[in-house]
Amino acid sequence: MPNETKRVMKLLRAATEKEVKKLVLAIHSDLVIETPVDTGWASNNWVLTIGTFSPDPLGTRENFSTAQMNDGLSSLLNWKVDKGTIYITNNVPYISFLNEGTSMQAPPGYVDAIIQRRVDEFNAKGNIE
Repeated sequence: MPNETKRVMKLLRAATEKEVKKLVLAIHSDLVIETPVDTGWASNNWVLTIGTFSPDPLGTRENFSTAQMNDGLSSLLNWKVDKGTIYITNNVPYISFLNEGTSMQAPPGYVDAIIQRRVDEFNAKGNIE
């Protein structure tokens, strides 16, 4: 591969990684902010992982920590395309009910709406601000 091609590929890869990180951070932030809050367990269980998804909820309704959520955000900053798929999961037992509209704090389908809104913004502008 000629040097110029390698340079362009490297720049493309770096730009892609930057934009993916921005998009994922925007989606994650909106999910945390827009998830209905009673105890905060659901809103603080949006976990970012790379390569494999988080299978269990963090803590309990009465006792939870944001440490793993923060660890996931930190790992995203170092993410590279070859490190694997980025997952955002929430495994509290009632997250699907919240997404179905059981809380007056968020409309039904708010999770999909957040993702669609951010992807549409990304497609329209080419970036997330």
